[in-house]
Amino acid sequence: LMVSFFSGSTDLYPLSDVRKLYFDSGTSLGEHPTVSAKKLFVYPNPAGEYIHIEGIPDQAEQVFIYSSDGQLKKVLSITNDEMSVDISSLPAGLYLINAHGSSSRFIKK
Repeated sequence: LMVSFFSGSTDLYPLSDVRKLYFDSGTSLGEHPTVSAKKLFVYPNPAGEYIHIEGIPDQAEQVFIYSSDGQLKKVLSITNDEMSVDISSLPAGLYLINAHGSSSRFIKK
């Protein structure tokens, strides 16, 4: 579970450590001013050995890839708003990519 705070900092928590999540009544899905409006675009999808990611927010320093059960599988340092990633070592399945509050999903075949 990645928690993104209003201050701009983030923390990662293993899902096995989380018992309950509580949200105050002010929680919304609106865009926070520090989060880029860019959407991550991942292709090809489904993917084989590589994926290409576009639309990485300017503020992002890392891209996180999680399996569908919430396990962190890869942490990638980034230098611009697009990159190619070798996913050949990942088993087949559904994955979530997150970069500074923007996210997308892809299937590894």
